[in-house]
Amino acid sequence: MNTQPSEIDVLKAQVKTLKRLFYGFGCVFVAGIALAATSMQGVPDVIEAKAFYVVNDEGKCVITLDQSEGGELSIRDKDGKPVARLSSNHYGARLDIYNNQGKEVARFGANPDGGMLAIGNKDGKSAAQLNATENGGELKLKNGDGPALAAIGASPLGGGLIIANKDERAVVGLAVTPEDGGALVLLNKDGKAVFSAPEDFLAPEEEEEEEEE
Repeated sequence: MNTQPSEIDVLKAQVKTLKRLFYGFGCVFVAGIALAATSMQGVPDVIEAKAFYVVNDEGKCVITLDQSEGGELSIRDKDGKPVARLSSNHYGARLDIYNNQGKEVARFGANPDGGMLAIGNKDGKSAAQLNATENGGELKLKNGDGPALAAIGASPLGGGLIIANKDERAVVGLAVTPEDGGALVLLNKDGKAVFSAPEDFLAPEEEEEEEEE
């Protein structure tokens, strides 16, 4: 009687061994997935990075979270052009708004005396500015980056208004007098007063100038 194992018995043994191996690998694989899923469900307490960028499907950066003097958040359009930026500076915070041409058209932030708001035209040149000052508020109207052509503000005596010509010289002044009345001053193109009401509003200054001469 032949006691040697047949080829069929050998094949059966090999199949059983392979089944055990596959079963073992399967258990390890499933356990690994379960552990990974458990890890993904946990929320980290802190995420630290020096910068963070978000890109769209075309690879254009649309959001950046970075640091310069402090924190800075920049939002961009689909082409990667900046449209808004929130940053910190030595006065506090600042928000810049840009048009679709990349020109800054608005700025809101902190200044040494409080807050400020600046408005620019389509070319990014200054058109208006609202500031907090040590005396209260101040509004300036401009037609570019030069001095204001009109300004209204608060002073210890009350409100005041100044209007300048195209050469940026003051030609009209409206103010409150120390006696709590109103005063109007008109100046020529050279900055010399040609009219004042009350008439003696500028008299003390004129007397001082004559004494100096």
